Amino acid sequence: EKLGRPPVPCRTSVTPLPKDGIRAAGLAAPVKDEELVRAVRDEMAVTLSDAVIRRTPLGVLGHPGDTALEHASTVVAAAAGWSDDRRRAEIDATQRFYAERSGT
Repeated sequence: EKLGRPPVPCRTSVTPLPKDGIRAAGLAAPVKDEELVRAVRDEMAVTLSDAVIRRTPLGVLGHPGDTALEHASTVVAAAAGWSDDRRRAEIDATQRFYAERSGT
């Protein structure tokens, strides 16, 4: 309105995000192990959810899939010094995060 033009319909549901490698339909973006390690060491990610959802593009479009989440948990756990019990708890917490948002 301030520009004196009619509003433009929202295109975000059909326009892919500009990040290379992020695909439509909620698929995981490819993330290198180094990105996950950097999320822990340099960006102070303290949970798996933080590393997957906020510090890397891995889960930004939705659940990255069980295989990707399992791998990410192994990398993050090694960088953070977590026990296997903590790693499994972090996977469970991340699964719950996605389930709550999807209504399942």
